Amino acid sequence: MTSPREGLPPCLTRYSKLGRLVAFLHDYRICNLTSASQAPERFGATVGIADGLGPHPFGVRAIQTLHTDDPDEAQAAFERGREYVRTGRME
Repeated sequence: MTSPREGLPPCLTRYSKLGRLVAFLHDYRICNLTSASQAPERFGATVGIADGLGPHPFGVRAIQTLHTDDPDEAQAAFERGREYVRTGRME
């Protein structure tokens, strides 16, 4: 379920996918995306549906996104997202 880092943008520090459900964690300090690099917070954790229609990387429509400067909070949000990808349920 968790994809290897190979082929992912360097700012996408964590990534998990099962079917069309995805969870990922950005480190905006090293990101080259225009909208992401303008984010005032350092991290962004997103859970969404990869259907090619959304504005996020890989065409993801976000279900839930958290922006924070706290690495522990960002990691916890990614872990919740990864659990959603695994189970299909948002806790």
